[in-house]
Amino acid sequence: MDADGYPDPKIGENTAISTAMKAGFTQVFVLHPDKTVASAEPATGAAGNRDQRTAYLI
Repeated sequence: MDADGYPDPKIGENTAISTAMKAGFTQVFVLHPDKTVASAEPATGAAGNRDQRTAYLI
């Protein structure tokens, strides 16, 4: 058995598995610009708009 904690008083075997995790976090602040920085117009590059595909994740 891989358990290492909470021994059962009747049989004396451990009945729980312990774990530890280390996590690091960074505080951030999101600043939204007052003006529009991008448009919703379709891009027209070397391939033009002829090769547009849409992907759906379900």
